[in-house]
Amino acid sequence: MTSTTSHRLAVGALSLSLAVGASLGFAACGGDDVSKDKFKSELVDQGTEEGVADCLVNDLFENLDQDDINKVYAADTEEEAGETGSKALTDASTRCATEAEGAPTEGVGGDDPTETTEAEG
Repeated sequence: MTSTTSHRLAVGALSLSLAVGASLGFAACGGDDVSKDKFKSELVDQGTEEGVADCLVNDLFENLDQDDINKVYAADTEEEAGETGSKALTDASTRCATEAEGAPTEGVGGDDPTETTEAEG
């Protein structure tokens, strides 16, 4: 990946994270737990592309407990989302933006276990 592509993906991930963060603050109805479908629907209604919204919601539900998901869903600010929720949202945004750009996600944010070293050749 070229440095221009990496920069574009980083800017895209940051923009996506900010856009998603700005669109959060959905009213949590009576303290009920938010569902995947409801979270995704709200993101799409706020202008997030359906595939990206699906990616974000799946990632958040995989990596957060329900209390943290509820915080992220209802948050108006990064602070209200909490440290765990904000980090999960940033990580999900980065991964989902990378996928949306069509770049491979293998090894994004870590080592790719499928890569071979020169010694393995």
